[in-house]
Amino acid sequence: MRSMRTVIRFILMVSIALSLTACATSSSGLSDAQTKTPINKLHPKIQKYAEQLYSQDVVERTWAVYNIGKLHKHAVNMVPYLIAMLGDTDTAIMTRYIGKNYASGTATTPADEAVKAIARVGDAAVKPLLNALKDSNEDVVLRAIKTLGLINNSESIKPLMTFISHKNKRVRLEAANSLSRFRNPWVAEYLLVSLKHKDPAVRSTAVYALGKLKSPVTVPPLIKLLKDNDPAIRSQVLYALSKFRDERVIRPLLNQLRVMDMGYRLEVISALGNIRDYRVIEVLLELLKRKNKSVRQAAAESLEQIAGISLGTGYAKWKHWWDNKLQRSQRR
Repeated sequence: MRSMRTVIRFILMVSIALSLTACATSSSGLSDAQTKTPINKLHPKIQKYAEQLYSQDVVERTWAVYNIGKLHKHAVNMVPYLIAMLGDTDTAIMTRYIGKNYASGTATTPADEAVKAIARVGDAAVKPLLNALKDSNEDVVLRAIKTLGLINNSESIKPLMTFISHKNKRVRLEAANSLSRFRNPWVAEYLLVSLKHKDPAVRSTAVYALGKLKSPVTVPPLIKLLKDNDPAIRSQVLYALSKFRDERVIRPLLNQLRVMDMGYRLEVISALGNIRDYRVIEVLLELLKRKNKSVRQAAAESLEQIAGISLGTGYAKWKHWWDNKLQRSQRR
């Protein structure tokens, strides 16, 4: 019993320490913000929210950030304050404000609300966010990357690309997610260059981003990467190619069924289902005849994705369905 109390006490102490660290980080940023834009120079409607950012109560800080965000582009002068809050990751349970024009989830953080608030400001927040990418606090960097993706200003493409090769996986993936939001041809070009990077982790991140980007020009380079020496890269490429509704990916994926590794072959079968193309049905039907139960199950699941119905793993039912489908199409 005593040991349990000791553990609980330790957990509470750690939680308090983390909370104080978050507050200290945001307070430091808030002090810098105030030197740029003093609170007494702000519009009276905004002043009360700026002062509330210094509260010891995380709910009050979060409520302040949320309300600043509702001001949209009128909150331009508050951007330095909002960026300071990107490192405030304390959890806020907002039950006291539910029903009072609060439209976010019950559980949130000042940092997550700051992301949404800054994104609403738009292009005017890009330069301060680019500066925030140099912050020593990784939470600030992660959320700055995310916010730049939401704003979608082309000025941030090159800076975001530098994070594709970051040592931290979370940072790399956040950069990939943000870049995939851009519909700018430069993004695909930069990511294609990263496919040749010597580090498999960087190549994998680039493939992930390209899969989300779904740019047609990236299909041939991705197909070539199916020959990569790293199995993890090949799996990532399979997933990326399955996102394309492009007939060019069908034959290369079918060729991958010849690979001896069973785990990888199951991934290939799953990818064939993801592309949802009727031209792979004949192959999937043949796979239902295999002795391996996992292969039959994977083939059936892919057929379900394409057909939108579930007929189990039996060949006869699926063959009957397919024959009827072909007959109906011939009558038209």
